[in-house]
Amino acid sequence: MPTLIYNPGEPDEEAFLLGDTIATIGRADDQTIRIPHASLSPTEARLEPSDGKYFVVDVETRNATFVNGIQVQRRELHRGDTLTVGTIDLLFTDDVTLAPSDAIGGHDDTPPTPGDTAPLPPGDTATAPRRPASSAAIPLRPQTIRPLVRTPLHRAAHASEHVGEDTVAGRTARRRALTELPRWLPVTDDVDTLLRKTLAIALQTVSVDTAALLVADDRTGALTPRAVASRCTEPDEPLHIHQPIVDFVLHNRVAARFVVPPCALPAGGGSFARTVVGVPLQPRDDLLALLYVEQRSACAPLAAEDLDFLVCLASHAAVAIENATLYQRLERDVTERMQRGLDAKLATFTTLIAGIAHEIRNPLSFINNFAALSADLITELSNSLRERVPACDGEALLPVLETFDQVRNNSERITHHCRRADAIVQSMLQHARRPVGTREITDLHRVVREGLRLALDGAQGDDFEVNLIEDYDRTIGPLEMATLEMERVFLNVVDNALCAMRNKKRERGNGYTPELRICTTHCGDHVEVRIRDNGTGIPDEATAHLFEPFFTTKPPGQGIGLGLSLSHDIVVRGHRGTMRMETELGQWAELVITLPR
Repeated sequence: MPTLIYNPGEPDEEAFLLGDTIATIGRADDQTIRIPHASLSPTEARLEPSDGKYFVVDVETRNATFVNGIQVQRRELHRGDTLTVGTIDLLFTDDVTLAPSDAIGGHDDTPPTPGDTAPLPPGDTATAPRRPASSAAIPLRPQTIRPLVRTPLHRAAHASEHVGEDTVAGRTARRRALTELPRWLPVTDDVDTLLRKTLAIALQTVSVDTAALLVADDRTGALTPRAVASRCTEPDEPLHIHQPIVDFVLHNRVAARFVVPPCALPAGGGSFARTVVGVPLQPRDDLLALLYVEQRSACAPLAAEDLDFLVCLASHAAVAIENATLYQRLERDVTERMQRGLDAKLATFTTLIAGIAHEIRNPLSFINNFAALSADLITELSNSLRERVPACDGEALLPVLETFDQVRNNSERITHHCRRADAIVQSMLQHARRPVGTREITDLHRVVREGLRLALDGAQGDDFEVNLIEDYDRTIGPLEMATLEMERVFLNVVDNALCAMRNKKRERGNGYTPELRICTTHCGDHVEVRIRDNGTGIPDEATAHLFEPFFTTKPPGQGIGLGLSLSHDIVVRGHRGTMRMETELGQWAELVITLPR
């Protein structure tokens, strides 16, 4: 039967059963639901049944009507909704076990018989019903219930003032926790950090033995223990999930305190939970997690005031976790948009380069062919003249032959530079033909090694040996990245380092030993990759332009200045990382890449 409960779990708890007719709420004597509270108007709101549903309608008095903290004019009520009129809260439910007629309110201290106390196997979900401990077990019912929406800070603070003098430290910790909850929960997008911090606060402030957060799976909605904390370093007993408690709080969308009587404990089986509290973390309509705490000491069971504090903690934690989840989603969206922008930019660049290549290669091909043909014709003409002119007239022919040699040499130079121009166009095409960046969870060190291998393989045959030093931080876990793109980044960086060391080797000779050092470091919220060479270094005036397209410090014919430009786009725009150069001219250069975790 649909019911409105006033002050659930309190000594003055009162339940109002809703029928099939319109009901009114107020403090006047003629109201269907009369609550003589000073904050109420004679008539505050109207409840209208329609096709098995109930709607609350604001009658536009001096007070507004709120459902789950949101002002409404007319809204359908669902199980677990908190209806606020004046300054009082009414819990809407259709579960008869919450009604005081069943003697299960906060004023009833008769311990109920629990349902299931079977331990939760590792990896099992906390959703499937289990067999009761005995066939005679009656449904598990709460000692205290609390609505979720309005965080009862005032109630918890008031309760902390009435803690006995023998628990001054506990009272101080409770007050501090109430005032500093928002600061204690860190601003982070790491949900696991928030879960661990929430449990740590629960253990520090409330006398509980074990606390756990059961998190809903994004795809299936099943609850699984994702974070577990215990007051003992090595708890004597594993965490036992009482499935009826989980089902009850999720079904009714309330926080609840349950007491497990001694008769329900297994004989000689240890001290299973004597007091259990379940609090859903549900800032909006969707369930994020369930806070589940146990107190195994019968001498100091969890009280209703403890439930009030845990509701406060859960409401703040729910908002923090929701914000972290939204931040992660926003990061993914921004990354995807940046990736699409980068892909569009490179697609345009590829089209431009392809058009330039087509337009340039045709005349280059003609120039190259005619230059080679001219060289061949000059050679034939020179040989023909030598055969036909008598030897006695050789001195007169000498200036002509020298001119032919100059023309032939010029033709060969034209051919050489045509080939160089063609190689530049080919290099631009290779850089522009970037593979599609499929993002995946992968090992950073494997990607670094693959880029290093490709660069070293390309340098084989140069009679050039490099002293390679690799220092990888093994604490770096898998990262999400576009593997092929990042391999190209490391390939370009290492290739530039090899070029710098090769040039220095030519200058210094055998007295110089090329050395390439690759180092990775875990830096909390990001990882750092450093690639350092002891080559020629980079002038200060060139450092600011390194990542600009077509800027290069390499000698003519060795590069066109696109490798670092595209690598910078991949790291910064495609992966939200950073890329910078540190150098000392003539001594070393170190390129530093950071990637977010």
